[in-house]
Order: sequence, then C-alpha cells, then structure tokens
Amino acid sequence: MVNPLLPRLLISLAIAGVAAFSAWRSAQDMSARAGGGSRFRPRRGKSARHSLGDDAPVMVDRQAIARTRDALSGATLDPDAEIFRCADCQSFYTAASVRALAQENGARCINCGSTDRVPVQVVARQ
Repeated sequence: MVNPLLPRLLISLAIAGVAAFSAWRSAQDMSARAGGGSRFRPRRGKSARHSLGDDAPVMVDRQAIARTRDALSGATLDPDAEIFRCADCQSFYTAASVRALAQENGARCINCGSTDRVPVQVVARQ
C-alpha cells in the first residue's frame, strides 16, 4: 500500500528544486552583470613601443597611409598633412584629431587609452 502523502511530497520536492535552481541562476546572472570574478576580463599589458626614442618619427609608406583612416574621425589620412601614431596600439591621427583628443578625452587614444603619440614621417616606397 502506497502512502497517500508520497505523491504530494514528490511534487513539493520538485517545486522546491525548481525554485532553488531559478534562484541560483538569477544570482549567477546578477554577478555576471556586475563584473563578478567568474568571467575573464583582459587587462591592458605591456606592448612593444617605439624603440628609437620619443622624438624620432616613425617612417610609414605613402601608399599605406593613403589607405589608412584617422582613428577618431574616420577620414582618409592625407600623406602630406601632419600625422601622429599611437605608441601602443598603432592607431593613426591627424593633428586636428590629436587636438580634439586633448580637449575632449584627456589626450587618451580612442582605442587603447594611451597618451603617448609618435610623429609619422611619410616616405615613398622604393
């Protein structure tokens, strides 16, 4: 003979299990949104910098510059204009974009946040 309370007990245990699982899942979602420690968050590390010194310009091919866009404005770079490159992520900027970054963004690179920029010298391919 089956105990008449057994089906009710099984249903109650199933409901409690579903409730506990949904509470656990909700807590996991909240910690993921809050930047919990369970997710990988890459940190900016050391990168290869311009090794010739801060004053030495970087030499870049004229054709490569003509195909490159300004990191801030998205405009095509003019090889005859004054151009700068981020020392960390190699993003290119016009002089106007560097001034805009200085005024609006604390002179930080739009892509990596670095404040180090190197002048670019455009050279013709030989």
